[in-house]
Amino acid sequence: MSTDVLSLKGKVAIVTGAGRGIGKAISLAFAEAGADIVAVSRTREEIEKTCCEVKALSREALAVTADVTSAEQVKRMVASWMLSVTGNRYLLLLLVNLFLFIVGMFMDDVSGMIICAPLLLPVIKEIGISPVHFAAIVTTNLTMGNLTPPMAPLVFLGQIIGKTTFPDMVKTSLLFVFCAWVPAVLITTYFAPIAEWLPVTVLGSKVLIPAY
Repeated sequence: MSTDVLSLKGKVAIVTGAGRGIGKAISLAFAEAGADIVAVSRTREEIEKTCCEVKALSREALAVTADVTSAEQVKRMVASWMLSVTGNRYLLLLLVNLFLFIVGMFMDDVSGMIICAPLLLPVIKEIGISPVHFAAIVTTNLTMGNLTPPMAPLVFLGQIIGKTTFPDMVKTSLLFVFCAWVPAVLITTYFAPIAEWLPVTVLGSKVLIPAY
């Protein structure tokens, strides 16, 4: 593969089946193109060899032993990758926000919750976020994504109800997202007492006890 055509500098590639065959070849090709590699395979010895070859190309490599057909192991894989990027609680929350926002751009909020909540739960548990706070983070981010192209289902719904054009709806929606929704997401993420106030007021502080 020509690195002149494909430049992945500053990117991180998660490659499954990276211990041998096509997966290993893809890992090395991505590393040559400038990407850091998260190598995933069921056999530890094989991915360690792949990681050594990636590091020989002056790229970072993380070996993760996981079977991608197992939901529990996929969760551990995602957690291992995110925790390897940074151990800083605030940066991890920012990564979680970006991930949820991108998912929300392409998927409705209910489907996004079903898929993302189990994947991100190990990370949330690791940094000590309460289930209530996590639920607020998931909801605000996915809903913001639903207002943002390319899919933007809520924008299309507003267009139908308001009998207006999609470009007009997008202009108004993006203004609302940047001026109101982004600040709301940041407040919800980094000021837990605000996010938890209503549930605690209605149900008491017992709702904050982790039930992972």
